[in-house]
Amino acid sequence: MSCLPIATQAEAEAGAVNDKTMTPLRTKQAIEAIGVSQDILASPTGGAMVGYKADAAAVPSTMASRLQREIWVEDYITDPSLAVDNYPAFATAIAQAQARGVSTVRLNGRYRTESTIVMPSGINLVGSGHHYIYEHGVGNIFEGAWIAYRGNPSNPAIRCGSVQDCEFRGLGIDCGEPSDGRTAISIGSDNNPSTKELLFEKFTIMGAGVGVRWGDANAATPLEQCDSTTFREGTMHSCIDGFIVNAMNAADNSLIERIGLWQIQGVAFKFPGFGFSPVRHCAAGLVYATSKMFEISGAGPDAWVIEGCQSEGDVNAKFLTINGNNDERVLHLRNNQINQKIEVSGIQRVYATANYLNHLVALDGYVRWTGEANAWMGPLETTQMTLANGARATERLQRDADGQMGRWLTKGMRIEQELVAGGYEYSGCVTSGIAGFTFIPNSPDYYPGFYVIPSTPNGYAYRCTAASGLAGAEPSWPTTVGASVTTGAVTFQCRGAAAVLKGIGAIQT
Repeated sequence: MSCLPIATQAEAEAGAVNDKTMTPLRTKQAIEAIGVSQDILASPTGGAMVGYKADAAAVPSTMASRLQREIWVEDYITDPSLAVDNYPAFATAIAQAQARGVSTVRLNGRYRTESTIVMPSGINLVGSGHHYIYEHGVGNIFEGAWIAYRGNPSNPAIRCGSVQDCEFRGLGIDCGEPSDGRTAISIGSDNNPSTKELLFEKFTIMGAGVGVRWGDANAATPLEQCDSTTFREGTMHSCIDGFIVNAMNAADNSLIERIGLWQIQGVAFKFPGFGFSPVRHCAAGLVYATSKMFEISGAGPDAWVIEGCQSEGDVNAKFLTINGNNDERVLHLRNNQINQKIEVSGIQRVYATANYLNHLVALDGYVRWTGEANAWMGPLETTQMTLANGARATERLQRDADGQMGRWLTKGMRIEQELVAGGYEYSGCVTSGIAGFTFIPNSPDYYPGFYVIPSTPNGYAYRCTAASGLAGAEPSWPTTVGASVTTGAVTFQCRGAAAVLKGIGAIQT
């Protein structure tokens, strides 16, 4: 939609011209006649600005004052149809902003570009709001401020190369179909350092092959000093990969938070390079069994923080895979709701605190897992952690009515036991299996769902299936899975292999 400055009647009759396009200025009446009065601006002599939110009492609504504050892409659009490449309007608006010392280039509407919009230092690209509506039978309907990028897939829709102090707010980028392989936003470029102080806020990316590429696309030379960048309050929808970060020192003062990534076909966060700063309060819906929320690799020593995140979707997808080879690096997992598998291999330390774990954790290699107050919510009698090739795990398991009895514990794992005088602060699981309390004769404490192991371990664990009173003497325990035995008023059923625990640190009385 065209948005042209308005002249007074006298100016129009005198043949006044637009100082940017050198085309005659039109009267308000003339523009109203073609049905775009909602977007017109005030005349140079003042008056209320229609379609532009500003406090007229505080900011003079004149063309001159407006040009001091921002440049509108609409002022350079000749044909708003999505069949036309509107890139020249973007390029002109950005050039005008640079020339006039204006920091904000504003966009309203949906416009097509077939070339990369290159953002220079100190320029902000700001939309007037954006969103999409899914209408059954129609699909996604875009509203608000959108850039429809239909250019070469080898180039991004928006590039922030070696620049500083740029903002991108209130805009959407439509990349077409994920299979087209287009990248929405590219930060930095090969061997161009010092990309800093970037802010991407309240954005939506649709249909990208890669939502955000951060650093050298070919991973040939990690980009240095790609720092102080923030992504927050955004959405990616129907993309293959979300964030791909391959930049040395990208960790410095950078942050990703409150991002929703829906219908992700590949990896929501792929970090093949060196360290990165926190990813907080993000959620991902994963489409395929091969999809992942986080994929981390590389040898950097930087700490990684994943906090308050959640994955959902295909049950065979993965919340996290990490293959580390630097024992200085630490992954911090805090307060996440983890509904899919975690795989950690190579050389890696993991500190896990207060997570909701509802799927398998597999540790392989020189991996050291230290957990505290994690809630293991998967089904009882199923494996929730595996250790292989020297991996170790210590868990201060969250206490509940039954402790962790009934969970399948892994050989080599150290777990919290009853914290009572004369007991053990930690026990090591020396034989994998189902955890249970040692059977106590004549006890009134048994109820359906309570797990025990014989006072003389026989390699099996038993679950109480019925209780109407006291247990009796210790029975002759069956060793066939599914077989039951009754003692007193309590019945137990053999459930499978038992975990055998050995005390490590005695509690002092």
